[in-house]
Amino acid sequence: MTRLRILGRIPIMMLLLFLLLPEMSGCASSGEEFVAPNTDLSGRKVVVLPFSNLTTTPDAGQAVTSIVLTALRIRHPFVLLPLPNGTLSSPAKERADDFLSPDLRSRIRSLTGADAALVGTVTEYEYRAGGTTRPVASFSWSLLSLRTGRTLWTASASRMGSCFWSCRKTLSALSRDLVDEKIRELPH
Repeated sequence: MTRLRILGRIPIMMLLLFLLLPEMSGCASSGEEFVAPNTDLSGRKVVVLPFSNLTTTPDAGQAVTSIVLTALRIRHPFVLLPLPNGTLSSPAKERADDFLSPDLRSRIRSLTGADAALVGTVTEYEYRAGGTTRPVASFSWSLLSLRTGRTLWTASASRMGSCFWSCRKTLSALSRDLVDEKIRELPH
């Protein structure tokens, strides 16, 4: 092949590489975690409050709350206690006013017998279009002492699914993977 033919193909190869590289990049992921010093989380009696939904996707908070509850039941890091219906008039409003005020903490503790509450917020839960449509999930959560209000553990996770050639992972499967990773990282 002549030198001219090779040079003529370089722009085409660069264009193909530029177009395919984002598709081959896999999952973009990030997250952070904090555990309070000298905190033993094993055996704690925990109630999971409904996650707040800050997305435009209806029921994203409910979907992630269900995924978290299922993962916690499978891994058994805590003793999970049910939250009686009607305990919270409006979970998002009560938490927004004061991130689990002393009155709300006391009410939850007396109704459930729990030591701690897991609260969370969903900030992204959607399919994002680009070259292909990809699932995107982002949420954060905190385990709070119901006696003191102290943060015992907090984590955040965010991920964009991979769609090289085709998307095989659903939004709920992506979220389940994120939740499982964070729960595995919990100190026992």
